[in-house]
Amino acid sequence: MTGNAEDRKELLDELLCLERYEQAVLYIERRITDGDRIATDVLERIPTSYRRRSPILMQCIGMQQWHAGKLTEARESMELAARGWAEMYVPRAFLPCLAMLGHIQLRLGDFESAEVISEQLQREEQQLEAEAAIAHFQAVGCTWLPSALRGGDKDRLNPHAVKLFRFSILAYAQQGRWEEACMATVDLALRCAPAMSVHAWNELYYECRVRGASDPQLAPLIRLLQLLKAYGNRQWSTAMTTVHELSTCNVPLPYTMVAAMAITSLHCSVQLGQEAQTHIDGIRACMGVYPSDLTLQYELLSCIACSHQSAEDSDHDLELQQLAGILREDQRSLPHPHSLYPKQESSHVPWQLHLFGGMRFLRGQEERLHMKWKRNKAKELLLFLALQPNYSGIREQIIEALQLGDEADKALQQLYVIIHQLKRTLHAELGMEQAVIVRNGLIKLREEAIEYVDVEQYLTLIRVADQLWSTDRSLSYEMYEQAYMLYDELLPELPYLEWLEQVREHLAHKQVSLLQKCLTHAEQRQDWMHAEIYLLSWLAIKPYQEEAHSKLIRLYIRLGRHLEAKDAYASWEECCKTELGAVPSFRPHYS
Repeated sequence: MTGNAEDRKELLDELLCLERYEQAVLYIERRITDGDRIATDVLERIPTSYRRRSPILMQCIGMQQWHAGKLTEARESMELAARGWAEMYVPRAFLPCLAMLGHIQLRLGDFESAEVISEQLQREEQQLEAEAAIAHFQAVGCTWLPSALRGGDKDRLNPHAVKLFRFSILAYAQQGRWEEACMATVDLALRCAPAMSVHAWNELYYECRVRGASDPQLAPLIRLLQLLKAYGNRQWSTAMTTVHELSTCNVPLPYTMVAAMAITSLHCSVQLGQEAQTHIDGIRACMGVYPSDLTLQYELLSCIACSHQSAEDSDHDLELQQLAGILREDQRSLPHPHSLYPKQESSHVPWQLHLFGGMRFLRGQEERLHMKWKRNKAKELLLFLALQPNYSGIREQIIEALQLGDEADKALQQLYVIIHQLKRTLHAELGMEQAVIVRNGLIKLREEAIEYVDVEQYLTLIRVADQLWSTDRSLSYEMYEQAYMLYDELLPELPYLEWLEQVREHLAHKQVSLLQKCLTHAEQRQDWMHAEIYLLSWLAIKPYQEEAHSKLIRLYIRLGRHLEAKDAYASWEECCKTELGAVPSFRPHYS
């Protein structure tokens, strides 16, 4: 679509004024396909008969009605859109539209229809891997649909939902659908926070902040994510301040996001020991505005019941029981979203794996430094997989890295013995069930078994900080600082593994680059104390880089610390002569 926004608006206005509705519909369809937002009032100028012929328009209208909380109208619009796509036989459009209709049916409490949609989408597994909206609906279904909840093992459901949510977020992002990516992230935080680490949640928040930097219309959603981040970190005052800022912004939020703000503000007020009645009244008002959303009614009422300590508690419980009877058979199976980050039983919390400074497993207050490894190669396999993307590696790649020999059959047999021993050790020492998966030549750690690897978090922080460096220097520096604090020598207890040395060198290069960015930021702010710290850290990693020596010496001179500058130069000069067989290429001026 060519031309600027004003030109496109004028062209559309002209078509509508001339009542050239067929051309206007085609023009709007192209704009929607190109990712443009079309205002509700513009769509309403097109006669109903023309709108109903276009599944693209009806889907767009349905989404707008859904976000405004008009669920009955949204269902009708989305059903028309789905019917239109089906008649045109466009599966790539029909199935995502069906998933969106499933969301609406869930909200209306029509679980029977939502189940039918879910079953149909599950039969289209190849589409599930290609379309964000389908994965998003299936993720929500994991936390609401009775068939999923009656499975009984919620501890396995939540990680599966997290996996689907994260896939949908990535798929939305790859398609440039940033608003939907942010909304899926909010859904993930509200529904599956107990199955996520704080590090994973922070990673998602920073990713969305990067995406939203170029789109002012996403600012309220980014602020909402910031609110949930503060809430998850128990920063109650910060969360309440963000609620106030969001409530005064002019950009409308989807009604479910408004409800999330109301829930969060109530619980923050309770944590801060403030009067909660005003927030309860706000939630009651929200319930009155959106009576057709039965799942939202349950969420809000559950929030009140779990926060209200008064004689009215029995009334809240009675309302909850009546609503649960409408939604599904067993109230005990209902998710309780009143606490976004409830405490988990330690036996159900996955382990964190730390590799910087030496291998150790952490879970809450529990720490495991020493484990009984019957085979060193089993430990090496664990470390190799933990340092790969998605904790997985190709069979042949692993055989080569672990140096299992050139005879293919023997090497493969030895690898399977190592895998078996690794499974047994992780089960015996850490209680991990089936922690290693072997499928189609790919060997990987089960994602649900390990919550967090510090090296992965380190690289994620740097990647996002690099993206932010030119647009948001302050946030970028904050993330570099977090990565800087994580870094240490990688697995110093294993100094002679060839593949591991390559990883060490890669991380050292990353850390030096990070330190150079942090040094630049410190110099711009004339923060000489931190500048010195970054330079000393740089030299600790790369003691023979003259650039770092030169900068440190010049910093000492700038600060009038001439004696330290002379000592530093003399030490570098001696190092050049004895270790490098050369002399420094610079000579400082002490003036």
